[in-house]
Amino acid sequence: MNIKNIVSAIALFAATTSTLKAQGTPTFIYDQQSAAAPDIATDGGEIPSVEFGQSFTPRLNTVGFVSFELISALARPNGAVVAVNLRADSIIGTILGTTDPISMPPGTSGNPDFVFSLPVPVTPGTTYYLEPFVLSGDNYFIGASDSYNYAGGSAIYNGIPSPTSDLWFREGITEAPEPNTWPLILSAAAAAYCARRKRW
Repeated sequence: MNIKNIVSAIALFAATTSTLKAQGTPTFIYDQQSAAAPDIATDGGEIPSVEFGQSFTPRLNTVGFVSFELISALARPNGAVVAVNLRADSIIGTILGTTDPISMPPGTSGNPDFVFSLPVPVTPGTTYYLEPFVLSGDNYFIGASDSYNYAGGSAIYNGIPSPTSDLWFREGITEAPEPNTWPLILSAAAAAYCARRKRW
């Protein structure tokens, strides 16, 4: 097998690896969270609300996703399209990034993962602010509790931090899935065989 064929085989192998990674499901790695599980018996506020959200202090240097507990009001059956801003300095500070929107079907509640299309760089140990908001549709309640006791921030109502309350949230990074080993081995073997057959 000559150098040209080897290079071709490696290129095919790399392309296959990239395709398999793109087809997999990413892994969510938590950095900060107010609690392991939300307390569905409480609600901390309604979106849209003025200057409403949650402050947090990351340990990692990027934010790839954030989760909130969204609680639907049964009297508002239209659903909603929701997204989250990541802000610096304050709840009305500079927007560093906005997640891709998520559509909540009518009458549904849950803890969706809002993903940033590109990870947002942050400085570990610095306080940042998460602002959920409704793009269209009905208002939604956000789950909160005074028992979460998250040390890295607090819920914010009308621009004022509430030291005894936290929204239920998680934030962290996403990691691309590892490709399945056997398809890669078979692809590489097929590429090598084709290159060798061409030489013959």
